[in-house]
Amino acid sequence: MADFNEQLPDWLETGIEPPTSKKNEGWQVDDKPPAAWWNWLLNRTYKVLVEIRSVFTAHKADTTIHITAAERTSWNAKETTTGAQAKANAVQTNLTSHATDTTVHITAAERTAWNAKAPTTLATQSAAGLMSGPDKTKLDGIAVGANNYTHPATHPPSIIAQDVSNRFVSDAEKTAWNAKASTAVATPNTAGLESAADKAKLDGIAAGANAYVHPNHTGDVTSTGDGVTAIAAGVIVNADINAAAAIDASKIGTGAVSNAEYGYLDGVTSGIQGQLNSKAPLATTPQQTTADITYYVRTDGSDSNNGLANTAAGAFKTISKAISVIPQVVNHAININVAAGTYSDDIYLGGRSGSGEIKITGASSLVTTHVASSISLLRCTCRITVIGFVFSKAGPNLIFSSPEVTISYCTISSAVNEKGFIVDSAKAYFVGCSVSNRSPAFQAHTNSEVLIQTCSGSGNSYAVTAAYGGKAVLDASNISSTNKNSAYAGGMIMDNNSCVINPWGDNTPTSRTGIFAGKSASQAVSASVWTKVAFSATSYDHLSEFNKTTSTFIAKQKGMYLVTASVFLDSVPAGFSAQLRLYLNYSTNMVLDERTAVNATSMIVKGAVAMYMDAGHTLELYVMTTGATNINLANDVTAFQINRMA
Repeated sequence: MADFNEQLPDWLETGIEPPTSKKNEGWQVDDKPPAAWWNWLLNRTYKVLVEIRSVFTAHKADTTIHITAAERTSWNAKETTTGAQAKANAVQTNLTSHATDTTVHITAAERTAWNAKAPTTLATQSAAGLMSGPDKTKLDGIAVGANNYTHPATHPPSIIAQDVSNRFVSDAEKTAWNAKASTAVATPNTAGLESAADKAKLDGIAAGANAYVHPNHTGDVTSTGDGVTAIAAGVIVNADINAAAAIDASKIGTGAVSNAEYGYLDGVTSGIQGQLNSKAPLATTPQQTTADITYYVRTDGSDSNNGLANTAAGAFKTISKAISVIPQVVNHAININVAAGTYSDDIYLGGRSGSGEIKITGASSLVTTHVASSISLLRCTCRITVIGFVFSKAGPNLIFSSPEVTISYCTISSAVNEKGFIVDSAKAYFVGCSVSNRSPAFQAHTNSEVLIQTCSGSGNSYAVTAAYGGKAVLDASNISSTNKNSAYAGGMIMDNNSCVINPWGDNTPTSRTGIFAGKSASQAVSASVWTKVAFSATSYDHLSEFNKTTSTFIAKQKGMYLVTASVFLDSVPAGFSAQLRLYLNYSTNMVLDERTAVNATSMIVKGAVAMYMDAGHTLELYVMTTGATNINLANDVTAFQINRMA
C-alpha cells in the first residue's frame, strides 16, 4: 500500500537562488519576480517534499525500532514469577536427593584404591607399563634360550669350496694377463691388431713392389708424372687423319674449333666477312620477333641458360635477363613467367615497339609470393602487361610515354614519402592493385590517362593526384588516405559515376568535415572565469572528428573551415557582460563576440569565422561572463557548427 495518495508537484528546473536581501524582505507589492527565482523556490519546495517522503518511508520500514504483533504475543507468553519460583523449588528438591545418593558418588577409600592401580600407558625402554601388541608378537617369535651371536669378520680361504665357475686368481696370473697386447686396431702412429681392410690391401700388393714414378717426356709427344699424354700442335697433318675416325677438332692444332663449329662452315662457298658486310647492320635495323615465345625465370635458374624450360637447368635467374633477350620490335606474344621468390632486379622495359604484347606474370592474385625491386616502362609502343608482383623499392614506379599498359594485382607498401605509380604521357590500366603509405598512391601526369579499378590501400597522404592535363578515373576502388584526392594545374579526377571531383578531393558533402554539436543539459557558468562550453550531443559528424566527452574538434584534413557558434545565457541583469572565444590547439585564439546587457534579460553571444587548420589541429569554444549564470541547452540557440569549405 502506498504511503501517500497525492502526487508530488514535480518541478525540476533548478532556477537561480534569490539574493539574501530578497529572501529577508520577501515579495513586495508590484514585484515581478524573475522566472529563475520562482523556479528556484518551486524546485527547492519540491526537493524538500521528496526528502520528507523519503525519510518517512524509511522510518516506517525500520523493523528494528518497531515491533510486530507476533513479537508482542511472543513476549506476553514469557514465564511468570510464580511459575519460575515453582520450577526453582523443584530443582532444590532434586538437588537434595542427588546429594544423598551413595551410588552415584564415591568414598575416599574407593578413590585411594583406584589411584593405586597401574597406569594404562605402554611400557618403554625407560619405564614399565602395559605390553603392547607388537612387543607380544616379537616375544612370541624369539626361540626359548636364544643368544646374541656375532659372525666373524674374516675367514681362511680353505673353508671356501671352488667349482668350475668360481676359482681363485693368483698375483702371477694377473701380471701375465695385464702384459697382453690391446685389441685396438693398428694406426700409423700406434701398433695394434691388423684390421681386415689392411689385410685386404696387403693381399692386393705384389711381393717386392716398389714406389715407381713414371718419367716426363718432351718433344712432339709429351707426358707428365700424372700420366697425362699430349701431342704437340701441328704434329699431325691432314694425311695422318682418317675421315672415318671422327676426331674432335679440339684435339687438333690449338683446339680452338670444335666439330660442331666446323659443321657451321658446311656449304660456305665464299668469304664470310663479305657476306656479313652485305647485310643491314643491327644498330640501324632492329631485330624482330618471328613467333610467339615463352621465357621462364626462377630463383634457382641461371642467366647462362636459354630460359626456354621451366626447370633449374633451363630457366633464367633474373627478370632483367629475360627482358634483355626480347627483340626491339615485338609483333608476337612474348610471355615471361616468373616463379615465386624475391628478385633484386627491376622490371625495366624501354624502347620496345610493334603490334604484339609483352606479358610478365608472377602471381595470379594479390599475394606477396613474388617480389621485385620496382617497375619502369619507358617509351614502349607495344602492349605491356604486368601481373602479380610486390614492388619493394622505396622509390616511385614509372610508366612513361607508353600507350597501352596494364598492371594487375601488384602491391606497394613500403612506408616512404614517395609516389606509388607515376603515369606520365602514357595510358595505363590498374586493376586489383594495392598501394599503401605513399604520397600519392597513383599520379596521372602530363596528358596521361589512368583507369584505377578495384584497387585498395591505406596510410597514403593522397590517394590519387592529377595535373597538367592528366586524367584519372576511379572505379570501385577504396584507397584510404589522409587528404583524399587532389586535382590541380588542369588535372582531372573522375569517380565511377563519371563525375568530375571537386577541388578538395571528394564528391559528396558527407565525405568532408561537417559537424553540428549541441547540449543535452544546462551548464552553470561562474563569474570572471573562462568556461569551456560542453557539447555532449551531435546532430551529425560526417568524419567522426568531434569528441563529445571533451567537447573538442580534431581536424582530420588540412584546409579552410567555416566555424559558427552561439551560446544562450539565462536571465542576466543589466550591465552583465559576456565574451565568446575560440581556443585553437588548447590556447586562446580569437574572439567571436562580446556584448553587454542593457536591461535585465537573457543574452545570446554568437559569431562566425573562416580559418585555416592543419590535420590534427584542435578547436574548442569558451565563454566568460561578469556574473554567475547558466547556459541554456536549447539547440536552436546554443550550438557549435564546423564545415570544411576547401
